[in-house]
Amino acid sequence: SFHVFKLFAANKNKPAEVVNILVTNRSKLLRFFAGFKTDKERMSSLRQTRSR
Repeated sequence: SFHVFKLFAANKNKPAEVVNILVTNRSKLLRFFAGFKTDKERMSSLRQTRSR
């Protein structure tokens, strides 16, 4: 689902409806994505788990 979101968010020619949805839900989206880990963080966490 994240990849579908990227298609909408990264599109330079977004329809006005999509822009309105993104703007309306900006704070919710930012909170949601703040919880995502980077690949580097995920690898570090995985290494720590494996070393136990």
